[in-house]
Formats: sequence, structure tokens, C-alpha cells
Amino acid sequence: MRNSLKTLLVTLSALCLGAVNSHAQTTMYQMGDGPEFTHECGTDALFTDNNLGDGGGGAQNAYTCQNGTITFCPSVAGDAIQLQFAVFDLQTNANPNNNDMLADSTLENTFVPNHPNPDVVRFEEMDVHIVHAQLKPGQRHLYESRTFYYMDGNPGMLLYHDMYDGNGDLMRASYQTTVQGNMGGSGLEDTTCNVQGEYNFDFATRTYVGTNLFGPAMQPRGSIYNGEEKAVSFYTPDGLRRYAR
Repeated sequence: MRNSLKTLLVTLSALCLGAVNSHAQTTMYQMGDGPEFTHECGTDALFTDNNLGDGGGGAQNAYTCQNGTITFCPSVAGDAIQLQFAVFDLQTNANPNNNDMLADSTLENTFVPNHPNPDVVRFEEMDVHIVHAQLKPGQRHLYESRTFYYMDGNPGMLLYHDMYDGNGDLMRASYQTTVQGNMGGSGLEDTTCNVQGEYNFDFATRTYVGTNLFGPAMQPRGSIYNGEEKAVSFYTPDGLRRYAR
């Protein structure tokens, strides 16, 4: 089922030049017409559409197009505010969703050469929100940039992750398959979108790996979410051995 546009988040970094604030916090502003805001130096801000003002904080029906003007002023006279927009795109992808067949597939049937077995991986057309992260100037990291694709209507559900090297070439990529509910476990509603597995591809070595695999074919016991708290001894090597028997 294709999801309609429901939520749009635009993040920005606001830095008042010449000011230092050791108690940084995030301020939320709603898109649309607004008064003149005095923004506290050294803090971050978040622009959001009016769907996050529904009381529950979640995505609701699609909003109508809006035009508005908001003016930001630095809290320190004479300083400037620098805005860096990081989240602003939405597109429709073929996404690895509702993969019950994959959860029921054995490891031998799932892991075939070069990529997971396409006969058991299910994709469907859905809207995704795109977040692109660029390495700050003067900083060093294995990845020069990354692009994240999040499920529309479920902002915390990462579906794809592309990792680029210093030449701008795609170095690694991953996708995360999903299922509905807890596959026989407890602590989640049957309609809750849940992670089935994470599959990471390294193009330099032409290898891939699957981790955090979830489902009856991989684990005989159902997972427990929000269960009773375990004693510290449960997490010792001996305790985990006893649990695994």
C-alpha cells in the first residue's frame, strides 16, 4: 500500500556568531506565518509542519500547501544566525516492507551469492523521507557523506542507508527489512512495524552480511518487548548460556 505525504520535517542549525552557550537545547517552530522570533544563541531549531501539533506528536492526514514568513533575530545584538537545512525531500521508492516470507525463510535459503534471495524478499512502493548528512569541513571520517531513507508515517524506521567515500562514490549500502508485529513474541501490537533484519553491502570487497535477523526460521523463541526487568546476573556469560538452552 502506498502511503500519502503525511509529515515533513526540516531541521536547521542556528549559530549566533561570537556567542557561546553551554546549555544548548532544541527549539521547535511550526511552519507558516509567525511573529518575529528572538532565537537564543548556541541552540538548534526544528521546523515542522502543523501535523506535529496534533497533541499526540505523530503524523496525521496530509496537510495543504502553505505560504508563510517567519523572521529570526539573534539574542545577541549584532550577531548573525546561520541556517543549515538538512531534511527537505520526499520521494517514492520500492521498499523492503512486510517481509513475513523472509522471516520464515531458513538461513540457507535466505543467503545466496551476492545478495539475499530475491524469491523471499518483498518490496512495495512507499513514500520515504530523505536525510543527507555531509561531513563538516576540517573533520575526518570513513564516510564523506551519507544518505538515509526513512519510512513515511514512521519517522524512526530506517529503510535504506547509502555511504559515500571522499571521491563521492558509493562505498557501502544497506537496507532494513520490516514485518508487522512481533512474529509470535510479546510486547508489540500486531500492526506495529518491526525490523526483520539488516543487510549491509560492501562494494569494494563484493561481500554482504545480514544482522539482527528476526523471525521463526532464525530464532525458536519469540522476542519479548517491554517485559519484566531481569537481574544483572542474567546478562553474564553464564546467564546467557542458561537462557539459550
